Amino acid sequence: MSGRSAKLSAIMAGQCDRLATIEYTTTTKDAVGGDVPAWNTLTTCWVSLEPYRGAKNIFAQQLRPTISHSIFTPWFATPAVDASMRITFDSRYFNIQYILDLDNRHEFYEFWVLEGVANV
Repeated sequence: MSGRSAKLSAIMAGQCDRLATIEYTTTTKDAVGGDVPAWNTLTTCWVSLEPYRGAKNIFAQQLRPTISHSIFTPWFATPAVDASMRITFDSRYFNIQYILDLDNRHEFYEFWVLEGVANV
């Protein structure tokens, strides 16, 4: 069984054991009229977190973000998720770098993320 197939099997077996929030950012105004970023909930879902050992680079020989974890979740058709968003749980923040529709079957997402400060 390939690594990806094994991970899909684990997800199907109930390994999504963390309740996470996917958030998007909007801009509001502060007391003097300046722009202030604000995070809003897009959706809440159960996820599975898989840390990478070391760092994973997305594209060879190109300027690219480093990936610290993969986050897996069952597919949800709406709302749409994009790389400007973040995933939060347990007081941790994971900036989405890349989104995969595993096997292009609309059954599971794999998010390649970088843990750390919000990407505002």
